[in-house]
Order: sequence, then C-alpha cells, then structure tokens
Amino acid sequence: MTSKPQAKQLLLSEIFPPIHGGSGRWFYEGYRRMDLGSFIMLVNEAVAETRLLDRQYPQKVIREYPQVRARIIWNWNSLRSYKRIAQHLCKIIRQDHIRASHAGRTLHEGWVAQWMKIRCGIS
Repeated sequence: MTSKPQAKQLLLSEIFPPIHGGSGRWFYEGYRRMDLGSFIMLVNEAVAETRLLDRQYPQKVIREYPQVRARIIWNWNSLRSYKRIAQHLCKIIRQDHIRASHAGRTLHEGWVAQWMKIRCGIS
C-alpha cells in the first residue's frame, strides 16, 4: 500500500532572508516553527550565503522568485509574464502536492496566488 504524499502549502515572497526586511524575517521565523516539510518557500533568488541557510531550514526553499517587470496587469507584456509564471507555478503545485498558497504582499504575490487559486484549484 502506498501512502499519499503530504499536502503542502506554498509561500510566495520576494522578501526572505538573507534579504533584510521585517516581513521576510517574520516569514522565516514563523514558517520555521511549522511542521517539518509542510511548506515550500518560493522566494528571492539565491546568493552565496543562502546555501547554508537553506540547508538548515526545516522547509523546502526554492530560490527562483518569479520576476515581473511591471507589476500591473493592464499591459500585454505583464500578462504574458504572469501567464509564464502561472505555468511554472502550476508545475510546482502538481509536483509538490500544494493545496494552499500564502502571498507575502498583495502585489504581485497576491495576484499570482489568486491566479493559482483559479487556475490550479488551490486555496
């Protein structure tokens, strides 16, 4: 009998240590205390000092934060960027059995989280 993979939650945030910022530190400390492996952190890109930090963190950290030049959705270039991000995130959601997402900020993480709710059926 095979066991069902554990459903996880996804944090989308551009601000996460070692980048300094109050919300990033709050995310780091708060999610660190959650059940081991229950979250996936999709956060800012890697720099040299993140490797050790990520290895010691109890949640999976993916450092490939989706970038959008213009955070508005009213032009075609931004819409194409959001579509590309959505396709990439749907892949992560399926692979890692994500059931819910958390957004670090309203723009643009909130837009992306809302789109994932509609497109991939997560809460």
